[in-house]
Amino acid sequence: MESKLIVGLGNIGPQYKNTRHNLGFEVIDTIAGQFELQWQKNHLALMCNFNINQNNITLIKPTTFMNESGKAVLFYKNRYDILKENILVISDDLHLPFSKIRLKLNSGDGGHNGLKSINVNLSSYGYPILKIGIGANYEKGKQIEFVSGQWDSEEMIKLPDIIDKSAKQSINFIYGNNIL
Repeated sequence: MESKLIVGLGNIGPQYKNTRHNLGFEVIDTIAGQFELQWQKNHLALMCNFNINQNNITLIKPTTFMNESGKAVLFYKNRYDILKENILVISDDLHLPFSKIRLKLNSGDGGHNGLKSINVNLSSYGYPILKIGIGANYEKGKQIEFVSGQWDSEEMIKLPDIIDKSAKQSINFIYGNNIL
């Protein structure tokens, strides 16, 4: 039996709901819903566990805030003895155009504090990241406001399809399909 860890990046709290930076949470919530799972508060994260195709799957939403996400990832990696290549991180990416989805292995953090924290805690880039483009439609010096801002009405129309496509790619990873 192989263990896998699926991590949705975001920030905990109602003030962060429906923000660009919480896109990882939205995708992993969709995955949990498709498998009819319930989130449980656990150490450093909300989590769900289930078995499928002889794989033990753990889904987490770190409760450490974005810039400390690596602590939760390292904890669950060690707790369930998960290989780095069996960790999938789902993240927003402002360097990709809105709606573009890209799966990367051995990727840098691109300035994303959640990925930076994971790379530091794992001492490596050796895990797949599903990067979902949020675009870079912000004025110079307004990056934080943009990523922590709410989706606009035009983005909200397209968002369900983007989340669904991202969840499907993540589920392929869960089932052991080669997605790289």
